[in-house]
Amino acid sequence: MELADLAEVWETHGKTVLTRLAVDDPGRLAAIAYGLLPKDIFVQVQQTGPGGVSADAWALMRPILDLIPQIFPAGSDPAEVLKEVQHSLRSSFAKQIEGK
Repeated sequence: MELADLAEVWETHGKTVLTRLAVDDPGRLAAIAYGLLPKDIFVQVQQTGPGGVSADAWALMRPILDLIPQIFPAGSDPAEVLKEVQHSLRSSFAKQIEGK
């Protein structure tokens, strides 16, 4: 048997065999797929929130986002809500100008 023979059989029956494995022995199919992956690649997983916000920043914002529906009336304009939040933050953290 040569590699060309194997390729010919695979071309004819490969998809059927994989489909049967997926049903009958999914663990074996996963092992085969894993064995085909290149061993010299590295995978890096980085958790981010919506819009690519870092996980730490999202964790800080989440309580504020949860609080908004409790404070603002239903149907409030989101742009107006964000203006109020921005105004409140600026007011709370504004620095006193000396001499005034």
